[in-house]
Amino acid sequence: MNATRAMRGRSAAAIGMALGIALWLASAAAPRAGQQDGDNELDRFMEQVLAKRDENAAVRLQYILDETSESQVTGPGGHALWGRRGDYTWYDQNGIFVRSPVRIDGVTIGEAERRAYEADWLRREERRSRRRLRERESPARWSRRSARENVRIAIEREWGGGVDFELLDTIAQQARDWNDGQAAMIAAADWILEERGGVDSVGFGRAVAKVRDGFSMLEADRLMRDELRAMLDGAVPQIAPAAGSATDEEFARFLELFELAVRDGVRIAPVDAAVVDAVEAAPADGVDGRRRAEQLREANRALHALPEVSDTGGAAAGSDRVWDGLEPGFVSDSFFLDFEFEPGRYYLVGRETLDGHEVVRIEYYPEQMFSADEDEDDAGADASAEIERDLDKTALVTLWIDPAAHQIVRYTFENLGLEFLPARWLFRAEELTASMTMRQPFAGVWLPAEVEMQVAFSLATGRYEAHGSRRYTNYREAESGGRIRSVDPVGR
Repeated sequence: MNATRAMRGRSAAAIGMALGIALWLASAAAPRAGQQDGDNELDRFMEQVLAKRDENAAVRLQYILDETSESQVTGPGGHALWGRRGDYTWYDQNGIFVRSPVRIDGVTIGEAERRAYEADWLRREERRSRRRLRERESPARWSRRSARENVRIAIEREWGGGVDFELLDTIAQQARDWNDGQAAMIAAADWILEERGGVDSVGFGRAVAKVRDGFSMLEADRLMRDELRAMLDGAVPQIAPAAGSATDEEFARFLELFELAVRDGVRIAPVDAAVVDAVEAAPADGVDGRRRAEQLREANRALHALPEVSDTGGAAAGSDRVWDGLEPGFVSDSFFLDFEFEPGRYYLVGRETLDGHEVVRIEYYPEQMFSADEDEDDAGADASAEIERDLDKTALVTLWIDPAAHQIVRYTFENLGLEFLPARWLFRAEELTASMTMRQPFAGVWLPAEVEMQVAFSLATGRYEAHGSRRYTNYREAESGGRIRSVDPVGR
């Protein structure tokens, strides 16, 4: 993977990736010396705890709530680089929880922006539901081959050659997460184009055709607008410099990308003015460079005319990037401790008092969380398998449990070192922690109260830290089909 894509894939997305890992990680090192395998009293206790956890999952679906989400990023020297606070309220619309923005950074969200955000939220939830349904109906995924092998074959066939194992693994993981290999490959078209050597190697027509497929995926609801926009912003700058030497048919197809973007409200970056000038100054033989340059400038003006809205609604109601992809909201947040019962993998630390409750503290050591995947027999996945095995050894999960109620009151994940991750010359993860706290808004009803995540990583420019939190308040019973308007989250 070259430095340009690596910087985009790691430094630009480092916060979202690392915090996403924090929610997903639930593995740990081998059991401490003296921990006995097999059935014992602690195992039987944990079996009841996890049964209670499953009961809570259904109970959560009976309530709506208010949410305050805060995120902050600091750079070298502790200087604040970015911060955001969002206040939301949740309501139930025909059995689907909808997250509705109330204020972003103190600015009250208008009704039009709120409706746009909610509509996009519903589209995302419906798409995720379809993906989960496809996964249940087709456990074998695309074929008997692994996802990684299917991605490799498809890229070689559609792009005229392969890509390096790191990019291949990235796309394959997205394909597994989405249960949609074609959507994952199209979402990565800009990366594939760069890896394949750009337009000179792939060809102008093929590059445009593969990028255009993104709009078909958008229409089919297999890609979201922000996913398509990210791909276009990476692909169009690679294609545009060759517009002066393309055939008339190829150039017309290239211009169509901008027409489709305007039609679908995908506010991509305009073509750089210097590139447009170069198309005008040095066209190929038989090409009207002046006309093509003017058409590109016209396309740029059309893009500039698009309203300044985010991909999930109004400008102020934009998405929290460190959280997107982790939805559907508070139910998923509270259940990132959704691990399997593994006898012999628990260690009793002692008794403590937490939020006025007498609790027991238990450390949990899963044996396999990352390394048990469908690519385990794929010889080409050796590098990924090694990383996954190392992840299984470098995390600690701690549980605080009310023994009388068999209720998990608090969950904490912390890494024990991530030195094994690749490309440490560019990106070095130094700290990764996540915690979830449960409380009783109603007697005997345990619901998530707060989720916090912290990550620290180093780039060549210094150390960066990111912190994210979500607080859930004002629980109330859901009424299907209802609409809650202008509800102030409590606690300010």
